[in-house]
Amino acid sequence: MSEAYSLAYIPKPSSLHSGTHGYINDRTTDYHSLKSRLMGMGISLQRSDHFDVLNRHLRHSLVSPRQLVIVPDAYSLSYSLE
Repeated sequence: MSEAYSLAYIPKPSSLHSGTHGYINDRTTDYHSLKSRLMGMGISLQRSDHFDVLNRHLRHSLVSPRQLVIVPDAYSLSYSLE
């Protein structure tokens, strides 16, 4: 079995901030591993907190398949602070 991690892309609704992407999780995984894969290692505390705020709907233990995961880009943080 391949270790590749694929996520289905969802076109961004107008309600999401510019540069923010939505994905459907394809398998059960722990929240922190998923966050690291999507956001990269060594992200700033602000970006990490922003990811957590956008994904409050996810349990912070295990994320189930078919759950929406919202991934902000580096610029969307400035939009949410305004």
